[in-house]
Amino acid sequence: MQTKTPSRTKSQVFVPSSTKSLKENAVPLPQTGVLGKLLTDLEIDGRCVKALQEFRYQLRYRLYDIAEHLATRCRRVGLEAEGLIKPDPFGEEATPRASIRKLRRSAALQWLNATLEGRFDSEFSRLLRHRWIPIMLADYRDAHPAPFLIESFYNYAEGFLTSYVFDKPAESLIAEAWTLHAIRQALDLQRRIFGLEWDR
Repeated sequence: MQTKTPSRTKSQVFVPSSTKSLKENAVPLPQTGVLGKLLTDLEIDGRCVKALQEFRYQLRYRLYDIAEHLATRCRRVGLEAEGLIKPDPFGEEATPRASIRKLRRSAALQWLNATLEGRFDSEFSRLLRHRWIPIMLADYRDAHPAPFLIESFYNYAEGFLTSYVFDKPAESLIAEAWTLHAIRQALDLQRRIFGLEWDR
């Protein structure tokens, strides 16, 4: 069961018009920040939760590095995808000041740990909507990020985590397939919290 949070005044997010989009025939995304929906019931099965927890154990020594990468790239890839900033061909991207990088890294690590622990309850939903996603994606002038940044983040995070699932050849990939399914279930659930439906 999902219930909407009480309406609040949403801050307007100014986004310059994009000259080119990477998606063909895409419906224009709204440019205002969102709070999302409150998740009140568990919406992922136990086998997927177990697969996520086993994956987290496999990544235990690399979780910090993954969180560092997501915190560094998650906002920028969304802006690049919408054509709002241009990729640096020399790889010398401007980085935010140290305090912001540290805050985003901490939020990314907390989000990653909670996601891979299978903690999908109302408290997870509250932290996701009001702390982790805003810290990682919102501009300092706005309380909540625009939907296209959230969508881009989940697409990027899914692809990046998938690269850790299939990181070596094996005779059987059944366990890896279950892990990938669990990751998709977890991120699809979070997309729905923000009203971003994903068609598989």
